[in-house]
Amino acid sequence: MIPETFGLVFAESHALGTPVLTHDCGAALEVVGDPRQVLPLTPAYRLYEAAVGSLPPRWRRLPARLAASAGLFDAILTHPRLARRERPRTGPDPRFRLSTVTEQWRALLSS
Repeated sequence: MIPETFGLVFAESHALGTPVLTHDCGAALEVVGDPRQVLPLTPAYRLYEAAVGSLPPRWRRLPARLAASAGLFDAILTHPRLARRERPRTGPDPRFRLSTVTEQWRALLSS
């Protein structure tokens, strides 16, 4: 499923210094900031999700196996292996510190 569009989960992860691996959907690239942590959201993947996403989990097994054998999930499976060679940036992101966000909100609300 592709539910995250705003990027709050990514911001929270980066506030704590946790790397994220996600699809390029919504504000993912803007919030994550590291293209190595963002996978392309291909038309084939969107089609798969549209066709299978609403099925009960037990009925997704066969379509998932067929999609995997067709190579649909290859980028998801190989990306962590590539990341081992060139590790993503980790550590708290100052853009998402509570003090930074609080100051931005205060400035916005006081104007």
